[in-house]
Amino acid sequence: MASYLGQMPIMALRSEALQNELAGLIMKTIKRIIISFNTLILASCVFASSSHSCTSIWANAEMCGVLEAKNPFFLPGETMRFVLSLKGVDGEIPPDRYFIDWERRGDDGVVKRGRLPLPLATNAFPIVTSMSKPGFVCIEANVVTADGKKVPKNHRWEKRVFFQGGAAVEPWKLKSTVNPKDFGEFWSEVRKKLDEAPMDVIDMRRCSSGSNVDIYAVKVACPGPHPMTGYMTVPKQDGDDGKYPAVVRFAGAGTTPQAMPTNGPSNRILLSVNTQGYDLGREQAYYVDFFKTVCLHGCPYGRCREQNKNRYTTFFYGMAMRAIRAVDYVSALTNCNGVVYVEGGSQGGFQASIAAAHAKKTPERLRISIPWGLDWSGVTVGRMPSTYRPDYEAELNYYDPCLHAMYVKCPVEISNVGLGDYVSPPSSITVFYNNLSVPRQIRYTQGATHGWWPKGMQSCVFTNALTAASVGQR
Repeated sequence: MASYLGQMPIMALRSEALQNELAGLIMKTIKRIIISFNTLILASCVFASSSHSCTSIWANAEMCGVLEAKNPFFLPGETMRFVLSLKGVDGEIPPDRYFIDWERRGDDGVVKRGRLPLPLATNAFPIVTSMSKPGFVCIEANVVTADGKKVPKNHRWEKRVFFQGGAAVEPWKLKSTVNPKDFGEFWSEVRKKLDEAPMDVIDMRRCSSGSNVDIYAVKVACPGPHPMTGYMTVPKQDGDDGKYPAVVRFAGAGTTPQAMPTNGPSNRILLSVNTQGYDLGREQAYYVDFFKTVCLHGCPYGRCREQNKNRYTTFFYGMAMRAIRAVDYVSALTNCNGVVYVEGGSQGGFQASIAAAHAKKTPERLRISIPWGLDWSGVTVGRMPSTYRPDYEAELNYYDPCLHAMYVKCPVEISNVGLGDYVSPPSSITVFYNNLSVPRQIRYTQGATHGWWPKGMQSCVFTNALTAASVGQR
C-alpha cells in the first residue's frame, strides 16, 4: 500500500471516483491489519497461557520411586517391585495431554516399555520386573507430552520430571572380565618412571590468604606432557610439632579452569588437583588454546579413539602419572605429618583410585563418590554402558580402576553409588568394590543419577564383602 500511495499522491488525484476507490482500498487494508493483529495477539495469549500452564504445573514436580524391599539386592528370578508416584504438581493435570513413559533395561539385554496416562487414578503405579542373571536393572520413567517429548524442568542437571533407579541380582558375582598379563609390569614401569624423574617444584607461590589458611598455586614437574598443578591451602597456625595431616582431592571432568579457593580447612593441608595440568591463574585465551591440545580431532579430552588405541598415547597416561605424583608430593611435604587421605568424585574418583594404588606411601584412606571410568571391558559381556565414556579399546584396560583395586592397600569408602547413574554405572562401581581386599564400605542410593540426588531417597550401606547374605538383610 505504501508503494501505491507513493506512485499516486492524493494531491494529484483529480477524479472523485479515483479518490473514493483509493479510500476504499485504504479502509480494507486497515481492517486486514487490525484482524491480523488481533489474531496474533490471541495466538500469543493462547501460547503463553499454555506455556504458563505447563510451567506452573510441573515447576515443582518430582517423580518419586520406592523399591518395595529393604535393599536393592535380589536372587535370580525374584520379583523387583518399584512404586512410582508424582508429588509437587501445582494444580490439576489436564486429561489426555500428559503421560508417563517408562522403560526397563538391564544387563541381561532385555528392554521393556510402557505408557500410562495422567492423571493417575491413585497417584502411584508399580513397575514389576526380575532378572535371571547377575547384574543390574535400570528403571526410567519420564513425564511426557502426547508426542513423547519430555516435559522440561528448570534444573541444572536433569531438565525433566523423571525417576531413574534400579536394583541388582547377585552383585557379589560381578568381576572384571579382562586382566592384561603385563598389567603389573606396565605399572611397575610407570612407577619407575616417576621415581627417576625429579619431583621438582616449578612453582609454589602464595596467591592469597583466607581467614585460617594461606593459599598457594602449585606446579610440580611430572613425566608426560604436562606437570601436576593445583591449589593448596595450608593452615596459618602450627599444628602438632608444626605438622598436619593432608588431603589430596582430585577434580572431576571438565574444561573450565580451576578456580582459586577463598579459604580452606584449619586442621589439615588440602591440595586440590585439576585433571589436565594447565597453568593456574592465566588469561582466558591461554585456556582456549590449551584445551585444544588435549581435545584432539574435535573429541572431548580422553575420548580420541586414535589416541586410546595405545596405552602410551592415551590422555589417561599423563593423567594417571599426575595423580600419583600429587600424592607423592604431599606425602613428602615437610609440614605433613605423614597421614594422607585421598579422595575424589566422578573422574576425580578415577584419578584417586589409581593414585592410591601406586603412590610411594600408602594413604590412610581412599574416599570416592560416583567414580567414573570403571570396568571398561564390561560392555563386552553385555553390561549396560556409560553414557559418557570413550569407545572401548583393549588398551584402556590398563587404566581401569577395577584392576587397580587389587593394588589398593588402605581402607576404602565409596560414599555414593546412584542406582540410576549411567555416567558411572552401578555395575562398574560394584566390580571395583568386589575386587578390593581391604576394609571397605559402599552406599547405594535409589533414584540417584550422576547429577540428581533428590531428598528422601532410599539408601543402603554395606560393609566389607558383598555376599548372598546381603539379600537376607532386607
